[in-house]
Amino acid sequence: MSIITPKNMHCPRLCASQVQRKFPNKEAKLLVSCSNGRQYSIDALEALDEAGYTNIVGLRGGYNAWFRWVW
Repeated sequence: MSIITPKNMHCPRLCASQVQRKFPNKEAKLLVSCSNGRQYSIDALEALDEAGYTNIVGLRGGYNAWFRWVW
């Protein structure tokens, strides 16, 4: 599984095109997350879904929630 951090969320399509270059296999396992798991991640997930990716998940609550849970 690879982790995607949506850095170009001013343009979700740009994020999706960068992912497509790095992960051309549309069935690659991808985990998408931002700091809070809200709009940036959701926009990236929607763009990747529209691009045909079938094995994508978002980290609920983002990195902040994961960090609180782990520590």
